[in-house]
Amino acid sequence: MRQLLHLEGPFGDHPEITTAPMVHHEPLQKTTGAYDYQIEEHLHSHLLQIFMIRSGGGLLISEGKKIALTPPCVLFMPNNTLHGFAFQRDISGHVFTISTAWLERSGESDEILPLDLSQIRLYQFGTGSTDLQRILYLGNRLVDELENKKKAHEVMIGHMLQMILILLYRAGIENEVVDTKPQNKMLRHYICFQRLIRQYAHQSKSIQFYAQKMKMTSVHLNRVCKLVAQKSALQVVHEYVMNEAKKYLRRTNYSISEISYFLDFKDPAYFSKFFKQREGITPGRFRSEVPS
Repeated sequence: MRQLLHLEGPFGDHPEITTAPMVHHEPLQKTTGAYDYQIEEHLHSHLLQIFMIRSGGGLLISEGKKIALTPPCVLFMPNNTLHGFAFQRDISGHVFTISTAWLERSGESDEILPLDLSQIRLYQFGTGSTDLQRILYLGNRLVDELENKKKAHEVMIGHMLQMILILLYRAGIENEVVDTKPQNKMLRHYICFQRLIRQYAHQSKSIQFYAQKMKMTSVHLNRVCKLVAQKSALQVVHEYVMNEAKKYLRRTNYSISEISYFLDFKDPAYFSKFFKQREGITPGRFRSEVPS
């Protein structure tokens, strides 16, 4: 079984981004130079990335494939995707690392954005491209907002990220979608498990149920989750349930009891206990303290 290199930060640094509210930025020259421009193949369970490459270029390496990054270009890298890089030494541009928790929180992953966030996309532009100019402009404004926090800071960042992703969606008709069907068996199993969790999100199912659906033992399913996400299968399920609960609390007026029933908690008191054990506060306090 091939060991997967699992990184908590953009390239193994800045692990705090996994719990940060939105996005982390670094200049490509700085962050890749620290690794001599060679980034070992790895994956992120809870991070996706946008690379805005102005010059220099290099190679994207993903499960045996080598894809040329010819500037100017933009690369969208989803979570749970094995990838590495061999950058040229004159690389320049930005890398934005976005927590999937933000997508779950705000709904961009399934309601606002039509962009498929599960596949690698490489956007090649001519130097005079209007789409490229708009994306790079927004990238620069996003960097400025991240460095100079002002009023409504998170709202502004959210809007700019939405605009960047929408512009990429519009540009995607004429750009390459890299075949990212995982060759690694453990990654394929983990993605299948996530799909099943979403399918049965409002039904309380045991780990044994999911394992049987995937034609494997519960022990093997736990091994898959430990390898890919560094969590047990039950922790992966609970994490998804918590994200669903937070979306209901932030974005709806349903009562705590109604939300508990939607998520198949038969007892609202148990839902509140479950939520507090993981978040540190009750659902009611979370709703009152966290901005929608």
